[in-house]
Amino acid sequence: MKNEKKLMIMGLVTIILSAGMITGSLINSSGSKLGFLSDFEVHEWGVFEQVYGSNIANVLGEPPVVEFEVKKPVIYFHYDKDLTDIVVEVEIDGDILVTIPDAKITDNGIGWIVDLDNNTIIAPDGTQYNYLFYECQMNITQGVIAFVTDDGENVTFYVKNAGDFEITDIFYIYGYSLGNTFWNRGLTYVHIDKLGIGEQKTITVERKNNSDYDTSEILSVLINNGLTEKESKDLLDYWENIWFRPTNMRTFAQMFYLMPQSVYNELLPISIYPTPEVIRRVGLFFITDIPVNTPILEEFAVEPCSNCGFGNGEYTNITWLDDDKLLVEVGVYINCCQDIGEGYVLMLGDELILGYEVVGENLCRCMCFAKMKYIISGIPKQDYKITLEPINLKVFTLDDQ
Repeated sequence: MKNEKKLMIMGLVTIILSAGMITGSLINSSGSKLGFLSDFEVHEWGVFEQVYGSNIANVLGEPPVVEFEVKKPVIYFHYDKDLTDIVVEVEIDGDILVTIPDAKITDNGIGWIVDLDNNTIIAPDGTQYNYLFYECQMNITQGVIAFVTDDGENVTFYVKNAGDFEITDIFYIYGYSLGNTFWNRGLTYVHIDKLGIGEQKTITVERKNNSDYDTSEILSVLINNGLTEKESKDLLDYWENIWFRPTNMRTFAQMFYLMPQSVYNELLPISIYPTPEVIRRVGLFFITDIPVNTPILEEFAVEPCSNCGFGNGEYTNITWLDDDKLLVEVGVYINCCQDIGEGYVLMLGDELILGYEVVGENLCRCMCFAKMKYIISGIPKQDYKITLEPINLKVFTLDDQ
């Protein structure tokens, strides 16, 4: 009879949640009169893994001990009494890959109805779990611009916050070969407290020649953001080897950083009834495959736009300066209502990719011709193929106006 009740309630979860009936103003079954259930806490952590330069993010995590080799965010319940008919829905604008225990697929995402017995989750079929978890894939705009340069003695870490919210606790990791064996790798890494919108930072540190790393600072950050020590260790038990010792790369650069809980809530909105007194959601963006040994862009300059109108204007000048620096002058057409921000440079073999920011929130019906100058050092003196690559930041189409 209990299972039948569960199935009936689960069939109504979408209707209940979409109708807005589960709100903080309801008095729940445990008698809370303040709009939430006192001392009821929900904690969640999830990792948004993304290859650098890609807009596809896998929302991942890993419980400490599970029967399935899958990755997913984890939702924990904390309450000193038993509860029945806890309703949880997560809205997911993407592909749902895994839910454990099995969730009902709703119009907006996924939903569960479970019981809580001594902080153990009881699914409708009576199976016990320590947490709810799920996995999904979403389309998320790349939030940072980054690269690492290694000259053999020092490592330079560059990162710019290209998103629309402040990011905090950026852990930036560079691993590299120290010998002939795959596992003989060194590690150099830095911790950046925060970066505001549009803020950038360049940090140069001495290159280390050992493989030691310390996760105590990461653990403190997770605990300070609301996870328990056990939950924080659960996260680290899975992710630290991926962050510091990936098995598929001898040389790598990657970073992870904390997103505001408001951003987590926006990406994966969650509804819970009875309403918890506290909901702590710790979301991390994990960026892999950051470019390594990028040339140093010592100077970038832009001349004001000229020759307004449409056309096929081209301008390229490549010159080696006396001090073995490469001067590249190029011209591009951009929309008259946009500006060119900063420049970037990457090297792939004999190809130099010259990036430039195109910044603007409006579009006009005309184009103008802009000239850019790059002075690049730290590259061999040889012939290079030049490729231009615009990086659009907060640009909207005419239809969006």
